[in-house]
Amino acid sequence: MTRTSFAYVCFACISWGCAADPARRVDPDERSALAHRQEAAHEAQAAHHHESQYSPNATEVSPFRARSGDGDLTEATAVVNPTEIHLTQAQWHKAHAEAHLKAAQQLERFEDEACKGTPVKERAACPLLGPVTHIRDVEGGVAIDLSPKVDAAQATAVMRCHYAFARTRGFAPEAAACPLYVRGLNIEQAGAHTVEITAKDAATVKHVRDSARAESVAAP
Repeated sequence: MTRTSFAYVCFACISWGCAADPARRVDPDERSALAHRQEAAHEAQAAHHHESQYSPNATEVSPFRARSGDGDLTEATAVVNPTEIHLTQAQWHKAHAEAHLKAAQQLERFEDEACKGTPVKERAACPLLGPVTHIRDVEGGVAIDLSPKVDAAQATAVMRCHYAFARTRGFAPEAAACPLYVRGLNIEQAGAHTVEITAKDAATVKHVRDSARAESVAAP
């Protein structure tokens, strides 16, 4: 690659963020699995477009002069391939397409693991939160004490399944009909008859505490 060709690539990296590699930074929760796959297809198409614009034999005279071996400027004429930037852009779009595809797969795998053995049509059902004997605040959320008659492990699994189902679908209204289930939850069994629902940000913690009390069914 000539010095000036390298300058084109450096310019592309500045324009497209090669150093920080934003193409590979995709948050799975920013959209649904389907939307990630659609974006991956869009980025793959963009990559193909740029690849078609690249010609390995294209040349033009550079406005810069070449350097001699010892670094001094000479009167030699530098030649650059003006289409190399398309190759760089194609690589960026390919990486971004791959990142979106991996995000979709991560969401789908999370749902498959959380809902193992549960038919898709049953995953959308809003889990019954109860019967509950007591709800108390804990760091980051709430601890829900279920009636001893309730299988806490099964209740936790059903809740995690519905959360995964909603997450995979980007918490769209039709997939997240239960008010309690929003982005950023952690649902764990915390005792023989206790389930903990926690979050990291203050707004979600408040939502969890309010919704858990509003949606729970008290034990007789």
